Amino acid sequence: MYFYTRNSFYPGIRWRNRDWLFLVPALFYTIDLAPFFLSDNAFKAAVMKANLDNPARMIRIEEGWLPIAGFHNIFIYIWSFALLILH
Repeated sequence: MYFYTRNSFYPGIRWRNRDWLFLVPALFYTIDLAPFFLSDNAFKAAVMKANLDNPARMIRIEEGWLPIAGFHNIFIYIWSFALLILH
C-alpha cells in the first residue's frame, strides 16, 4: 500500500535499498505462522471457531512458533517506531 501511494504521488521513484525493510514483517509473519498455514483444513477450522468463540484469544495469535502470546501485536508497534526513526 505504501509503495502504491508513494508511486501515485511521486511517479518515477525507483525501488530503493531501504525499501527491503518493508518485507521483514511479511517474511517474519510467514515463517512464524508457517505451521498453521501448512496444517490441514480441519485444524484451521477448529482454530477459527475457537477464536470466534473467544475474541481475546483472537488478538493473542497463538498459532505460530513464537512462545510469546500477543507478540505480533507488540511487534507492529515496535516495527512502526523503527520505521519512523529510520525514515
